Amino acid sequence: MDKNRRDEEYELNLIVAEVLGTPPPAPPEPEPEAVAAVAAPVTEAPEIRPVSEPGVVHSPAPTKPESEPEEDVLVYLPKTSVGSEPEPTEDEDIKIAPVRIVEPEPSTADARTQVMPAEIVEDLPEEDDNQLRLEGFDPPKPEPPRDDRVLEEQLRQNREQKVSSFRMRLSGEEEFNEPDEEPDVYETDYIEDFADYEDADVIRNELEFRLGKSRLTLVAAIVLELGLLLVNVLGRFGLLGAGLVYTVVSILLYAVMVVVCNRTFKSGLADLRDGDPSSDTAAAAVAMLAAVQIVTTVFDPTTAPTVSLAVVGGVAMFISAWAHERQLRQVAQNFRFVGHTGTKTACHRIDDEKLALEIGHDAVASGVPDVAYYRPASFLTHYLSRSYERADNRQVSRIFIPIMAGAALVAAVVFGVLNKDWMGALRLFVVLLALGQPLSLGVGAASALTRVSARILRAGGLLVGRADAADFARVHALAVDAIELFPGECVLLNGIKTFSGTRIDDAIVDAASVSIAAGGPLSEVFRRIIENKTELLHEVETLTYEQEMGLSGWVNGRRVLVGNRRLLENHGVDVPSRDYEMRYSKGDRQLVYLSTAGELSAMFVITYTRSEEIAKAVKQLAAAHITLLVRTCDPNITAELICRTLDADDYYIEILGSTARRRYEQLVGNEPIEEPAGIASNGRIEGQAAALTGCRRLHAGLAVVQISAMVIAACLFALIALSAFLQPALPLSSLSAVLYILSGLVAILILPMLLGS
Repeated sequence: MDKNRRDEEYELNLIVAEVLGTPPPAPPEPEPEAVAAVAAPVTEAPEIRPVSEPGVVHSPAPTKPESEPEEDVLVYLPKTSVGSEPEPTEDEDIKIAPVRIVEPEPSTADARTQVMPAEIVEDLPEEDDNQLRLEGFDPPKPEPPRDDRVLEEQLRQNREQKVSSFRMRLSGEEEFNEPDEEPDVYETDYIEDFADYEDADVIRNELEFRLGKSRLTLVAAIVLELGLLLVNVLGRFGLLGAGLVYTVVSILLYAVMVVVCNRTFKSGLADLRDGDPSSDTAAAAVAMLAAVQIVTTVFDPTTAPTVSLAVVGGVAMFISAWAHERQLRQVAQNFRFVGHTGTKTACHRIDDEKLALEIGHDAVASGVPDVAYYRPASFLTHYLSRSYERADNRQVSRIFIPIMAGAALVAAVVFGVLNKDWMGALRLFVVLLALGQPLSLGVGAASALTRVSARILRAGGLLVGRADAADFARVHALAVDAIELFPGECVLLNGIKTFSGTRIDDAIVDAASVSIAAGGPLSEVFRRIIENKTELLHEVETLTYEQEMGLSGWVNGRRVLVGNRRLLENHGVDVPSRDYEMRYSKGDRQLVYLSTAGELSAMFVITYTRSEEIAKAVKQLAAAHITLLVRTCDPNITAELICRTLDADDYYIEILGSTARRRYEQLVGNEPIEEPAGIASNGRIEGQAAALTGCRRLHAGLAVVQISAMVIAACLFALIALSAFLQPALPLSSLSAVLYILSGLVAILILPMLLGS
């Protein structure tokens, strides 16, 4: 072994001795290099190699350390042979599991190289644990040692960088992130319609944003229109100086208004492209033609304050912006109901004439009744697509708007030919178009729909659009369950009387099992008694309802009857005398008997109380001439009890027969399913009645709006056209035209309110 290797061995042994606390080894004696390599015996203590070198690691003989080793110090454990255990340390609290190191037997190459001279060993290829190394798969070479000062400098720079980038996040203060730490921004998917409750917050925020934007547009349109009116008044009195100043200011204000109310043009042109011209189409046409007429005043600025129609085009855009705001308000307010996860029932009509006659034949004197019913819904679909439908009748507008536009064009051409004044003809055409078109139809219909749907929403119902109101405007009857007239809070249990030694808890469980299986007002009473622990109930078999008598079913092999006196007498069960019953059935109290296995078991004293909201809803239906068809499995709930308790008109109250009741149960079903958004409620009759009666009022109100808008437009058209031909030298002022348009708008908004819609 050469001098360098002996020095390295001495340094390693010295480090181990310092760590283990053993005496330091003696320094190596200077010997010739070749002699030391050959004279060293094979049994000499193996050298200690660093852990990064291949091979088995050896250590000197174990010694007892004088103190515990410091942390982060590499300790070479003593080698032990197979089956031996290390010596215990002095510290008994620290127990180290025995370590067994199995040293592989040296291979032939190892034995050969151990006795070879050093200069020969260095010329041999390296071998690593007898593994064959393939070309191209050599292990990575260890990195060369780096200067400690360089490492310390890098660590210092890293610490300074971390300290400089550290920010404390205070309450309400946004955390600062480096550009490379910013999260990736992903575009959210476009939601075409409301299809999942998880999207409710997203759609709600979007609707609120659109409504806010629409309101800002409306406010801006009002401000700009007032500005145009002010400029027009000042120009007429010559307070703006030259006519060119008036023209320039009017054009600038009008251009800004066109940009602000751009949705009017988008919506109007889209309706025209679809072949369904609307009030937006009329407003867009008036605004564009008014812009052309304003530009023509540049050629004669002196007459601009008198003939300019900027205020006419501005009021058309203002009315259209108001209609959009009303529509978005109605969509946003109804979404509070649609986006809520509570109970929902969707309204349907019975389309089958035979089934409608079977269920609602008592609702009409002759003919086929139009019967509505509500069915549980798990989700209301297609809400947005149905909500954005226009509130006005497009079929009427499709005919009226082109006719009035054509009439205005003919009148303008005739005026130009007769008077040789084509600038005046253009102005007349714009004025006749503005007055002859139903500009106020959109805002009038949207306002009526928003007002009626808000009233329905406060009652717990939902009305989405005009088409739904038209479908349910002529309903003759509404089929409901008795529990909707007498919910759980309206049915009180006054007492229980047991017979034949029956235990009260057994009587309650038997009666509850049958009543809850059948449903109805009594089921809610027993649910409260058992605290809604339905696991206590027995299984009921062959449950039947005997009309006007009660329920009969089999429970645990016993016949259980829950009903009135007639039910028990019909099954041969002895009942108390009439005098005995009178002691408990005083006032509005009703008796419900329980019979088990042919014997009278218990008697329940029940009171059906009045709910003012429900009573008001029943009166609403009667006022709208809608008959209430009641399905019940409770023998005490009769038409006479309903009228007496709810102060209802007996002409509009009917109890469904056995066959009609079964048909109604098949229609309603048990499992809620997805239903299209149209007319719905929160499961209570208040919302159901409000929605149906609101449909009738809204349908009538929208018809009034439609007719009024067309009549007012036709009258104004005829008046202005006649005045233009009789007095061509005195053209209608733009302020007068605006006054006519606003007067018609007020009339269209007030008339539906006077009719209650």
